[in-house]
Amino acid sequence: MSKRVRTINGVAVNKEFSQLKADVKKLNSIKDFLQLDEFKGLKNIDEIDNLLNNKVGFKNALLSSEALGVGSEYRAISKVFFDVDIQSIEEHISVDVNGLFTIKEEAFNSIQEKYTIYFTEAEERKLKQIEKAMQVLNSIPNNWKQRLIFGNKAVFNSSNLPKL
Repeated sequence: MSKRVRTINGVAVNKEFSQLKADVKKLNSIKDFLQLDEFKGLKNIDEIDNLLNNKVGFKNALLSSEALGVGSEYRAISKVFFDVDIQSIEEHISVDVNGLFTIKEEAFNSIQEKYTIYFTEAEERKLKQIEKAMQVLNSIPNNWKQRLIFGNKAVFNSSNLPKL
């Protein structure tokens, strides 16, 4: 049984999709840094911090990055990773052949699905009953509807009623 949509929170959908586009733009701004051997394949700032600290032996990742000569790159990456939670948007993005982050085609639909509310089965049954009643009402000629509305008693004579 297909579910009928009750509402879609368009504002929330547009807000989340706009945020996703902004996050992808930020990630693409540090794409070159993420391709460096020091940072390749790492997905969050904790992994980068651990890697840098293990290489140098310091407890501060910024000092470790400075010692390895990648301090400015680390600052740029950490700022973006602070703003963007890659793991929360990972299902909506992919990396193309040039190494750029792109939004998957089905991302908008999955975000929209998240903010869609459907009618319950009981509500759908009521809607079907209402639709049937509307079909019957719409099948009655207009002059008969007017008689029903204005309470003309002649309309209730069984010989005058239309065959349904």
